[in-house]
Amino acid sequence: MKTDVLVVGDGLAGSAAALEAARLGSRVILVSAGNASSDRAQGGIAAATLPEDSPRLHALDTLAAGAGLCDPDAVSILTSAGPETVRWLESLGVRFDGGSAREAAHSRARVLHLRGDQSGSTLMGFMRDAIAREPRIERRRGRLQSLLGDGICAGAAFDTGMVNAGATVLATGGYAGLFERTTNSRISNGKGILEAARAGASVADMEFVQFHPTAFAGPRTFLITEALRGAGAYIVDAEGNRFIDELLPRDQVARALAMHPGQAFISVTHTSCATAGAWGSIRSDSRCPSPPPRITRWEAWRPTSTAAPRSRVFSRPVNAPALGCTARIAWRATRCWRPRPSDGAPRQRQSTPLRCQPTQPGASGCGVAATSR
Repeated sequence: MKTDVLVVGDGLAGSAAALEAARLGSRVILVSAGNASSDRAQGGIAAATLPEDSPRLHALDTLAAGAGLCDPDAVSILTSAGPETVRWLESLGVRFDGGSAREAAHSRARVLHLRGDQSGSTLMGFMRDAIAREPRIERRRGRLQSLLGDGICAGAAFDTGMVNAGATVLATGGYAGLFERTTNSRISNGKGILEAARAGASVADMEFVQFHPTAFAGPRTFLITEALRGAGAYIVDAEGNRFIDELLPRDQVARALAMHPGQAFISVTHTSCATAGAWGSIRSDSRCPSPPPRITRWEAWRPTSTAAPRSRVFSRPVNAPALGCTARIAWRATRCWRPRPSDGAPRQRQSTPLRCQPTQPGASGCGVAATSR
């Protein structure tokens, strides 16, 4: 089989690439192993679309949250393209919820949502409808096996067959699905990155894996949306006391959770029941029950060394009264890393393990991450 453009991965990035290539007149084959990270996204899309905001302010917030590890050029491209990208999505029929929300690390309300915390699945529904209307795009299922070509990429081999292409786009996502306890799809296994490296592509920043600070601690892990904290939810201990600013960048919130010497909960008891039910990540119904139910509380295993085993995350579950409409936050220990420049090249980073020491929220030092997003 032969085509002009082969796109591997049909998340938001791959779908956008396929649509734009088709609009420019190319024949496109879009191959995917299944729905993955884009469909699971909840919090929304950050873009400087309000009059009181600007891409420059968005860039400053991003650089501050990156704590010196961001590529300024990449940040500039990302934030400058934000408003235009929102308009492009709207041209496909996407209709965002009214208003913008402020979430972690943002100094302005600039996060746009779709159906509350169902942003990813809703947005991907619009993308699939747009692809279905495009006659130049052919969709196929298949798992990537290898890339074709010697010194130049000429397509890819899948478990369902080979596709020869004039241009190949890899949009296969990251590898966070390899972690034992994760909110990611298992499809996110790094196969695309691996095959690109085998074919001679340069890869960088492999030590960067985004971990979401809040996930449900139970038999089935699921993400507790960041939009909930943006709407006013608190992170509290077993006594109901806050111990971290919920709107700090994710790495700082994750570090505070990992270093906290006890249980941690998401609490909306100080808000209206309507707020609690609107996001649906804490309870399946829209009312705060009275009296509160009993929930399963998982006691976390805490690491005593720098390199914590990946498997021992939780010990015994115990029944405990719920703190109103709350859910236990899951966290897992991972190796602490401090990326550093190598040979003066800021984009070629090595990973240096550090000794984990308790730090104050916002302080520099190693980061022990929460359940990966």
